[in-house]
Amino acid sequence: MTDAPTLQDQLQLALRHIQSAKLADAERVLKAVHGADPRNPDALHLLGLVAHQSGRHREGLELVKRALAIAEPSPLYWNTLGGIQRSLGEIAGAADSFRRAAELAPDFVMAHNNLGLALHAGAKYAEAEAAFRRALALAPAYAPAEVNLGSVLLALGRSDDAAAAFRRALERGLADRATRMLLARALLRAARYDEAADALGKVLAVNPGDREARELLHECRFFACDLAGFEDFAAYYRTRVAAGVRSFAYENIFPASIPGIKRAEMLSLSRAAAERCALRIGPAQARAFARVPKSKLRIGYFSGDFREHPVAKLTAELFELHDRARFDVFAYSVGLDDASPVRARLMRAFDRFTDLRTTTIGDAADGIAADGVDILVDLSGYTQFSAPHVLALRPAPIQVNFLGYPGTMGADFIDYIVADRFIIPPEHAADYAEAPAYLPDCYMPNDRKRAIAAVPSRAACGLPAEGFVFCCFNSVWKFTPAMFETWMGLLAGVPGSVLWLRDNNPYATRNIRAAAAKHGLADRLVFAPRVDYAGHLARLARADLFLDTLPYNAHATASDALWAGLPVLTCVGDTFAARVGGSILTAAGLPELITGSLDEYRALALRLARDPAVLRTLRDKLGATRLTCAFFDSAKFTRNLEALYERMWERYVAGEKPAMIELAKR
Repeated sequence: MTDAPTLQDQLQLALRHIQSAKLADAERVLKAVHGADPRNPDALHLLGLVAHQSGRHREGLELVKRALAIAEPSPLYWNTLGGIQRSLGEIAGAADSFRRAAELAPDFVMAHNNLGLALHAGAKYAEAEAAFRRALALAPAYAPAEVNLGSVLLALGRSDDAAAAFRRALERGLADRATRMLLARALLRAARYDEAADALGKVLAVNPGDREARELLHECRFFACDLAGFEDFAAYYRTRVAAGVRSFAYENIFPASIPGIKRAEMLSLSRAAAERCALRIGPAQARAFARVPKSKLRIGYFSGDFREHPVAKLTAELFELHDRARFDVFAYSVGLDDASPVRARLMRAFDRFTDLRTTTIGDAADGIAADGVDILVDLSGYTQFSAPHVLALRPAPIQVNFLGYPGTMGADFIDYIVADRFIIPPEHAADYAEAPAYLPDCYMPNDRKRAIAAVPSRAACGLPAEGFVFCCFNSVWKFTPAMFETWMGLLAGVPGSVLWLRDNNPYATRNIRAAAAKHGLADRLVFAPRVDYAGHLARLARADLFLDTLPYNAHATASDALWAGLPVLTCVGDTFAARVGGSILTAAGLPELITGSLDEYRALALRLARDPAVLRTLRDKLGATRLTCAFFDSAKFTRNLEALYERMWERYVAGEKPAMIELAKR
């Protein structure tokens, strides 16, 4: 005759059932134990765990709390409680519970790892990193902690360190798809495109139909300027967009980069992105905002780019020039702090500068609302380091899309888009979710304080002593085969000329040289290394003509060229990004440099290169009007933008829905 199982035996049996995912069997055994001993903390704890794993999180929470109220402090119970709290979205409480478990059992690896996960979810990235490193110090072979460490390093913008962590996880046996995809994304962020392609190739070797891996491989080739494979990528994108696909794996590629993408299709893609924001945050909290006239409006600028970035450079003087008698001007930064001079200047330019990088989405929105911001201006859209989820929570009564994202955000939580009539002709407005707020000249601000260093010699720039210098310092992901073919034709048509490009990354430089070699023109390319901003502006004087790109025009790059006195030749398309060059040149008083087709673009470029007198006339005109033209009149721009803000507020106070606003030219 065998002895009846003890309560401890039954608890062990229940635990084995849990480990085998036999939750109903475990619950049956545990209820029997609980019936025999209602104050048995282990039974309460395991019942709570079963309820949690069965999706009954609130019930599980109460059961584990009852166990904690009975037992001696138990790190295991606190760890389980933290897991349930995390499932319920109680991130701060979860972090406290995991921290308590780790304090009670300093060698409890899982508690440290879970603490890191909760801190990461709560945007406490530095603390999360420390927790994951503690877990790895205790268990160096624990690959999941390496993956988690890599994820938080990626959030901190330390892409190379993140890639190293993901590689260690792979070496320690976690060679699954998810880890390889994370490695690929880290390598993409670090601009290590060949290595990223290799990681994605390993994923595709296992599953050739993996759509996300295939799309990220396209992204690698895109940023590495693989012109030979560009049409495959573009055709894939166009076909899927035309078929109604509204979500892609690409992180930073604007749809406007692809020839043939229509405005209506871009609106559909942006609406899908806005819908994903709404799904992530859940139902938005309804906030009550007063509709009252104000003598002083509070403007909040929200951006991931308050750093060494084109958006920051264009807007710095705007922030400084705002009329403080009529406006409070606050900054909300959700991007990296690069400790650059630009960052320091911006921090001085605002009445208040708030870094939200380590703040949760909900807390960020609540903080902006608590600050009483009247108009929140988003400068990032859906670009890298943006945080549209915060705007989706409606922290301000009026929200505006401005400058950083060249197109509609497709969101019902964005009311206006700052534009001009060239960028968004009224007949295009139906393809924008926002109401156009038209400035009278150009939508783009500028900084007249940009210093220009002493102009270097041609030799110092790596340029030949003689010959016409065509220049394009746009990012290489704006290059298309059609554009490149046009440029090769220009080099062939102007003996001794060179094409001066940015050395974006070694992969792109290699591929561009290979593309030029097919035309026998590789030796006519010159690649400019990175230099400081003042030095970059100075060297632009050594170019003869800036060649813009289509369908994604130069933005800040065109502004830099004109500020340095270099004429810009553009070609106009239908989308926002394809009309920026035309908007800029109109406001700069150089409409004669706007073309409507690549044939017209090519013909005008050849004329300017072959007729120095015509080009000299344009350069002289730019030099004479640079400080007086509308494009570089920062004070006038600021007053006009402020007038738009006041008009937006007047409509809001009157209870009127957002609608097109236009200022008359002054």
